[in-house]
Amino acid sequence: MAAADYADRVTDILAFETSAQGKELSSRGTLFGTEAGFLCTGIQKLAQRFLLELLTESGSIVHQKERGCDFLKNLRSGNVRTELDVFQIFSLGRPVVASNLRGEEDGSEPNDERYAGSYLSNVIIAQDSLTLTIAVQSRQGTTREIILPLAM
Repeated sequence: MAAADYADRVTDILAFETSAQGKELSSRGTLFGTEAGFLCTGIQKLAQRFLLELLTESGSIVHQKERGCDFLKNLRSGNVRTELDVFQIFSLGRPVVASNLRGEEDGSEPNDERYAGSYLSNVIIAQDSLTLTIAVQSRQGTTREIILPLAM
């Protein structure tokens, strides 16, 4: 993005990588890449907000007990045996994340930073890890697909 792309926008610090070998990826991002620390905005910022909310355990933020969801807690329960189990756990956390994201929006954000929906499109279960592919959709109609590896 050029400097002009950030004009009149509130930016965030990039916590999740969205490019590989210096080339911008149009729809995928991976976690904790080489570009962490740069600014982000738009659908990338929305995807990051979604992940942070999904990975924050409910009740873990002092004075903001309503933030987060039980997604990680449910994953750690020991009841994950199949991909279907992960889809069910995600479907329990998604409405809570959606409510929290919409609750922090005041309407002044650009539509590509406002939450419209999300879905889990793929789950890979390995011996000691889990890899999720999650699509986050904005009100502008853009979608960002995120690959989220988790240790189990």
